[in-house]
Amino acid sequence: MIRLKKIMEVKNKVLVVGRSKGLSQVFNFYFNNTITESISFRKAWENLDTIKESETIVLSGFHFNICSISLLDVDKYIDEYINFLINIKKKCNNLYLICTDLNIPFSTSRVVYFYYNLLKKLKFNNDYKIISLQTVYNEEKSFFKKLKIRILKFIISNLINLNNLDKDIESYRIKTLNEINFFFIFIPRTRALDRVIRLFFDLILIKKIMNK
Repeated sequence: MIRLKKIMEVKNKVLVVGRSKGLSQVFNFYFNNTITESISFRKAWENLDTIKESETIVLSGFHFNICSISLLDVDKYIDEYINFLINIKKKCNNLYLICTDLNIPFSTSRVVYFYYNLLKKLKFNNDYKIISLQTVYNEEKSFFKKLKIRILKFIISNLINLNNLDKDIESYRIKTLNEINFFFIFIPRTRALDRVIRLFFDLILIKKIMNK
């Protein structure tokens, strides 16, 4: 009876690994009232025992120093990350890996480089459900937050309202990977600088040209 109760608890459990502020609303949208626990990515990385058995685990996160270390070390980190995924999969039936938008032919971003090469090595193994979401926003009441959304809408062409997300998260699942050519990727930078470079080159210059 106790074992049956434990099985039922695991079956109904959704664990989120990674506490991204930008994605918390998205997770609540798709797993409403079923998220039973949330832990930080770094805490999970340092101690796998903090990840409890669950029916579904949603993983979002990476170490920011991938932007500042050598590309050789990034490639080594990707192998470590894959081992991390393998160990997490042992603790659940469904593993969702949230990755950045890879629908772009050119990039200067270390984060895009990381996820692109990670997925190439994973080869879309059915054990891992790779989810790539557009930049999501929610309706805001304050003037400054509304202004921020207006600016983002002008800059980012694929910005989407939270309420307009497809009800099925599987619709955002990546099953193929288009080739991405990288520029200046060998140059180390901070995570903040990588965001800025990606914003102006990937999201404004390249995306705007593609959409014309």
